[in-house]
Amino acid sequence: MKKKPKICRVLLAILAIFLAFTFLQILLNPIRWPRMATRQYILWHTPMGTNIHDVVEFARSRDDWRVHYVSFERGFLPPGRSSIDSLVGEQSIRVNWGSYGAWYKPLHGTHVSVLWGFDSDGNLTDVLVHKTMGG
Repeated sequence: MKKKPKICRVLLAILAIFLAFTFLQILLNPIRWPRMATRQYILWHTPMGTNIHDVVEFARSRDDWRVHYVSFERGFLPPGRSSIDSLVGEQSIRVNWGSYGAWYKPLHGTHVSVLWGFDSDGNLTDVLVHKTMGG
């Protein structure tokens, strides 16, 4: 009879460890944070006014990021906008940060990209974190 409570305690301990690991994975990984918190994380590393070359260097130093493009000729078009009047900045960088998903929904991941806009002198003026849900 005494084995049953011990098994329950072991199972509860395993469940608690699993839940703590899952919570820490979300808490400590900025890619999983809300969009504005992720943007603040990016701005902490690349504050407004940072030169485009420094941002490129920062992005390329990250193992989990893939620089999609660097444009010295035009800004970026925010997702969902189609007008050239909606361009942000006069130069831009787009990085594919990666994807994440929940273990219980493996086919419905979230893809995260970061777009930086720069003025004509190459100084950072805006950052956009774009998240798209897969399906």
